[in-house]
Amino acid sequence: MDITYAHRQNLVREMKPIKEIIELYPALSITDLLIREINLHFDPFDGDIVQILKLSCTKLFKKEQPLFILEHLIMKRYKHSKKLLLSHEVIDAYPIIQIQTAKNIKNYSIVIEYNTIITTNSQAEAISILIGSYEIFNIEYPTKVRATLEVLNGLSFKKRSFSLSLAAKRFLNEHKLNKRAL
Repeated sequence: MDITYAHRQNLVREMKPIKEIIELYPALSITDLLIREINLHFDPFDGDIVQILKLSCTKLFKKEQPLFILEHLIMKRYKHSKKLLLSHEVIDAYPIIQIQTAKNIKNYSIVIEYNTIITTNSQAEAISILIGSYEIFNIEYPTKVRATLEVLNGLSFKKRSFSLSLAAKRFLNEHKLNKRAL
């Protein structure tokens, strides 16, 4: 993965389809390797995006799952439709978490450009990969959920290629989360 990083970034800059990049580098469809990639190249707080998101969710509400926090606290605050990030059906080419239930077990697939990249049973991993996929594949945040994604970015990463919006800064300040991110 480390040896091929420069080539993969060239493919991203050339705007190659995600499906083509995944076919060339199938290791990107392995959850642990994709999370390692996010942790290694995009500077999450404390070096582990999954752990920092779990910790942030615990700070927001004790014992609530990350998707509950995302849907009922962050997205609701900005009046963003949950179906734009969390859905049973894929409705957009942007990264989305598709939720599937089989035999009372929930699985979360991250779908980008209508292609399933990863499937996991961990909500924290799903959200980590969702926000990390914007970085790895250099995808611009869609306007309809920009504030929500900026909050997730502010909870996850020390460095970013943009300034957080005022709405995201207010959310992070209000909940006293990762002040060093501001």
